[in-house]
Amino acid sequence: MLKKIIHSLSAFLCIATLIVCGCTADMNEFGESDYRTLNGLSFKDQTGSTSFRTVTRTIGVSFDFTEKPDSITVESMDISSLAELHRVDSKIDSIPSDSLARDSLGNVVSVAKNALAEGSKIALPKSLKIYLAVVSESGLRDIWCLQVTLSGVPVESSSSTINSSGSSSSSTTSSSSVNSSSSSSFSSSSSEPVLNSNTDLTLKLNTQLAQSVKASTNHVADTIYTLVAFGTDFATLSLASVGIASTSSVSPDPTKVTDFTTAHTFTVTAEDKTTQAWVFVVAEAAEDYKASSEKELVSITATGELKAATINASQKTVLLHLASQSALSNVAVTLVVSDKATATPSSPWNLSTDPLDLTITAEDGSTVVWKVTADYAADPEIVSLSATNAASVTIDQNLKKIYIEMAYLADLTQVTISALGLSEGASTAGITKGSAYDLSAGLSVLVSVGENSVTYTVKAGYQIPYSNFDSWDNDDYVLEDPTYGAIWGNANSASKNTTQVTVGSGSGAQMKTSSILGKIASGSIYTAEFNPNGVGLFSMASSSTWPDGNELIDFGKPFKGRPEYADVKFSYSNNDGDSCDIYIMLEHRTGDKNVDRASADVNTLVASAWFRSTSESDYTTRPNPDVVSISEPDVNGMRTLRLKLQYGTPLTNSPIWNSSAFATGVSSSNNNAIDNSVVEGTGKEAVTHIRVVFASSAAGNFYTGTSGATLIVDDFKFIY
Repeated sequence: MLKKIIHSLSAFLCIATLIVCGCTADMNEFGESDYRTLNGLSFKDQTGSTSFRTVTRTIGVSFDFTEKPDSITVESMDISSLAELHRVDSKIDSIPSDSLARDSLGNVVSVAKNALAEGSKIALPKSLKIYLAVVSESGLRDIWCLQVTLSGVPVESSSSTINSSGSSSSSTTSSSSVNSSSSSSFSSSSSEPVLNSNTDLTLKLNTQLAQSVKASTNHVADTIYTLVAFGTDFATLSLASVGIASTSSVSPDPTKVTDFTTAHTFTVTAEDKTTQAWVFVVAEAAEDYKASSEKELVSITATGELKAATINASQKTVLLHLASQSALSNVAVTLVVSDKATATPSSPWNLSTDPLDLTITAEDGSTVVWKVTADYAADPEIVSLSATNAASVTIDQNLKKIYIEMAYLADLTQVTISALGLSEGASTAGITKGSAYDLSAGLSVLVSVGENSVTYTVKAGYQIPYSNFDSWDNDDYVLEDPTYGAIWGNANSASKNTTQVTVGSGSGAQMKTSSILGKIASGSIYTAEFNPNGVGLFSMASSSTWPDGNELIDFGKPFKGRPEYADVKFSYSNNDGDSCDIYIMLEHRTGDKNVDRASADVNTLVASAWFRSTSESDYTTRPNPDVVSISEPDVNGMRTLRLKLQYGTPLTNSPIWNSSAFATGVSSSNNNAIDNSVVEGTGKEAVTHIRVVFASSAAGNFYTGTSGATLIVDDFKFIY
C-alpha cells in the first residue's frame, strides 16, 4: 500500500511538473511505470557499506568470512516504487557500457521467477559474481553485477563463453526457406477455405539445458532463449529440429546456422501471409544453474466461454465450455503455464474433431501432454414462463412457440409476465419479468447465450366458452353465461334439428337436416343469435320473403384473439350428395351486433377458414384450400379436421366465395332482415368479433339440402 501511495504521489508531482516546466512522465502507453532505479542494497553480516558504480552497473559488497558461504542474505534494498529485484539465471560475462546494448541484454536474459525481498537468500557461486535485474512495473530490466569480496577466500573466475553485448543480429548467410511438417495445422469446417495463420516456430539444439520463450509487445519479435550447459563448446552446437506449421515457411534457413555465439532472427510466413519474427539466442548457463522442471498448466480461458474450463489435473484433461458448435473450429485461448515453461500449439485451435494435444515443455526440456476438448451450449431456451391470471402456459421447444391461455375476452394487449425461467447462461431481449406486453398477434423474443441465439414467439389467446359441447340447456345448447350471456345458438326454436349426442365419455352436437312446412331446414349451431327480431314461423317458411335464411340470424360474438388454426372432431353421414359447412370468420366491426347495425357500420373480414364437402374423408371432391388435414376415425368414429385461418384476402377457391358473406345489403324485403355482410380486409385489423358456424347442409340457408344429412361435432378449439 505504501508503494502505491508513493507511486501515486510521484505521478501527481510529475504531472504538476509537466504543467510548470514540461517534463516527460516515465510511463508506458498503458500507464505502467518504467522506473527501475537501484538506490541501495545491503546484506546481513556485510562489512562496510555497499559501493555502487552506475556507469558500469556494478555493486561491491564485502564480508569478513574465512570460508565461502553457500548464500548471502538480503538485509535491505532501495529501488523504484513498483519495481522488483530478481536474480539473473543466465550466464553473463560482462555488462555493456552502451545503454542500448544494455537494454537489449535485459530483454534476452532469463530471470528467477520470485522477486528478492528483505530476508531472501541468494546462492553464492564460486566466482562470487551475481547478476541482478531491476524489473520495472512495465517489464523493462536493468542489469547489475554484484561482486562479492570474502576476506581470505580467493576468487574463482569463470571463463567467458559468449559475447554478451546483448545486441541481436540477423544471419545473412542463407536466403533459403524451410518447410516442415513437424507440427499440425487445423482448418475451419466452413465451406469457404480458411488459410492457416500459424506462425509458431520451435528450434531445438543438439544439446541444450533449458529453453524459454519471451513474448515481445504484440509478438513483433518473440525471443527463443536457449541455455546450454556450463562449459559447452559453442562450435559443437547445431540445430537438431525445426518446427513450423506444414503450411508455413521460415527464412532464412535455420539449419544453415553454424555460429550460435550471436543472436539470429528468423521470419515465419503463414499460409495467409501473416509474418512473425523470432529471435534465437543461445547462452551458457551459470556453473551452478539448475533448469526448472516445472510444467504446470496454471490456467486456461477461451474467448467467449460460457463458464470456466473443467480441468482434471490427475487425468491431464481440459474441457472448455463454449457458446456454440460453430465456435469449435476457431477457439482462441489464453494460457498461463509455469514460469519458464512453454506451451504448444498456439491458439486459435480447432476442437471440432479429435481432442487436441497441448504440450507443456519445462525449462529443462521435460514435457507433459494435456488432452483438450470442448463442449458447447445447446440452443438457449425459455424453460418456464408464467403470466398473471393465465389459465395455462404451453411451451413448444421444437417450434419455439409459447402459448398463454387466458380467460375469454381477457385483454390480450396487456398481458403481464409474472415469471420467466431461462436455460443456464441465457439472456433475453424483448421480454422481462413484471412487464406487460401486447401478445394478441405474437411477440418475438430473442434468447441468447454467447453467440448462439434463437427466437421464440410468445402469443396469448383464449377459447370460446362451452366449445366442448358437453353442457346443454334443455337440449338447445343455448347457455346463458352469467358474464357474457348466450354465446352459442341454434334454430331449435323453429325446428328441433340440433340435439345432444353421446361421443365417447362426453357429448357432442348433432345437426340433422329435415323438412319443415315443405322447406329444407339445416341443422346448425353457431356463435350467433337466431331470430332476435321475433319473425313468425310461417313468415320464415316463405322463401320469397326470406330468400336467404341467414338474414334471420345475428351472427358474431365478441372475440379478440388471432388464432392460426382451428381443430374440431366431426363426422358426416347420410348426406346423399349434400355438403356440410364448417367455417370461421374473424371480423373487425365498427359497431357491435348486426341486429342493431347502423348504415355507417362496417364489418371487415380479418381472417377466415372454411370447409365444405360431401364426404367426411375426401375433401378434394371440391376445393378446400383452408384444410390442413383430416384424420382417420377415432374409436368413436370421429375424425379431426384442422383448418388454417387465412388472414387478409381468402384463398382462391375457398368456399367463402360461394357464400353470401360478401353480399351487398340484404336480399329480403322484410324490415327485420339482418345484414351480416362483410368487406375484405388486409388481415392486419384488430379482431373484435368471431363467427363460427356448423351446418349439416351448406346451402340450408337457401332451403337446399338432403333430409337426414347428419353432422356431429365435438371438442372445437383454437391453436395459436
